[in-house]
Amino acid sequence: GISGATAFHFTAYRADITYLGLVGSGANTLSVGDMAFSKGDDGAGIAVIVDDGSGAAIQLRDGMDRAYAPNPSPGDTTIAQTFNFLPADIERTATLSMFFSSVEGVISGSGPQRPSAIEVTIDGVVEVLDNVLGSHDGDEWDTFIHSVNIPAGVTSLTVQALSVDNENVGRLVASLNWITAGLSVPPGEDEQGFGEGCTPGYWKQSQHFDSWPAPYTPETQFTSGTQFSDVFEDAFPGMTLLEVLGQGGGGLKALGRHTVAALFNGKSDVSYDLSWMKVIEAFNSVYPGSKKEYEALKNEFAGLNEQGCPLN
Repeated sequence: GISGATAFHFTAYRADITYLGLVGSGANTLSVGDMAFSKGDDGAGIAVIVDDGSGAAIQLRDGMDRAYAPNPSPGDTTIAQTFNFLPADIERTATLSMFFSSVEGVISGSGPQRPSAIEVTIDGVVEVLDNVLGSHDGDEWDTFIHSVNIPAGVTSLTVQALSVDNENVGRLVASLNWITAGLSVPPGEDEQGFGEGCTPGYWKQSQHFDSWPAPYTPETQFTSGTQFSDVFEDAFPGMTLLEVLGQGGGGLKALGRHTVAALFNGKSDVSYDLSWMKVIEAFNSVYPGSKKEYEALKNEFAGLNEQGCPLN
C-alpha cells in the first residue's frame, strides 16, 4: 500500500463498501456525511471498479503518505509507487487514478495554487506533471486521473507525488497527503482468449498429467525446457515443475505455482488470455524482485488461472 512518514497529525481511513450495493449502471450520485473530526477533515473519495469485459489488469493501493518540502526527511517527500504488469506486443493506453488531500483549502491555504508535481516513469522516461493538484473535488480534496501510453514490451510504471516548485513560481510549495493510487492496464491484442484458465491445483494432480502440454512432463526442471535453453530465471534451483506447483507458502512460492499454471494454460488447448511466451517474459521481468512485485504478478496470473478450466 501507500505509506510514508507517520509522525504527524494526519490519518486516513478506508472501508470496502461493495456489499452496500450503492453503485449501479448509468449515472450515480453518492454523498458521504457525518465526517465530524475535532481538527477538521480533508474529504472523501469513492473508487469504483467496473467490469466492462475488457480484461484490463487493475491494481489499487491506499494508505497515507504525506509530503511537505520544508519538513525534515522523510517527511519532505513521498515514497514512489511501482506497478508491475504483463507485457504486450503493442502500445497500450493505461489509466492512472489517484486521491490527494490537504493540497489547497481553508486549512491548507486558499488563493493562488501552491506548487507540486507528479512524476510518472515508464521505460526510463520521466513525465513531469507540474501544478496539477489543488482542491478540484471540494475543499482540501482532489482526484487526479491521467492517461499513460505503455510502449510494447514494457512491464512497469512508477509514480511519485512531490512537494516541489519546478516552475519557480515563487509561492509556498504544497503540502499533500497521497491517499490512493490505482492503475488499469488493458490487455494486448494477442492476450484476448475466451476467458479460460486452469488452476495450479488442477495441473498438479496425477490424473491430469496427460493434459500437460508438450514438451513438459512432471520431471521437467523449472529452469529448463526442450524448446528453449532457459524457461525462467533460476528462482527454484533443482525443483521440477511439479514440485513448484505443489509447494505451499506465499510470496515467491505462490508466484511460482501460478506461473507454472499460466505457462501450461498458455501452451495447451486452454483458451487462455495470455501466450506462454508472455508468461515467461513476465516472470523473468520481476525475478529477482520485491515481495510487492511478486504479489502483483501472482494476482494477475491467479485472475487468469481461475477463470474456469475446460479440461477434464
